[in-house]
Amino acid sequence: MRSEYVFAAAKTINNRFLLCRVTSVSARHLQIGSKQPSETINKSLNLIAAATLYPGGYVTSEAMLLPEPVAV
Repeated sequence: MRSEYVFAAAKTINNRFLLCRVTSVSARHLQIGSKQPSETINKSLNLIAAATLYPGGYVTSEAMLLPEPVAV
């Protein structure tokens, strides 16, 4: 369920308005062709939840460093 993703991402970004903005920008950047927007939003929320925030606004995530698998 998406609510689980939202609550997990909210642990990283406490401000719900900022979380909404970051998720929407991320989803727009990740959207590829005919992929369902709901899948892209879920992926954005998962990336945010997996991210580590550092003082000064730096963000890092293990998931961001891994390439996406390509279906053949």
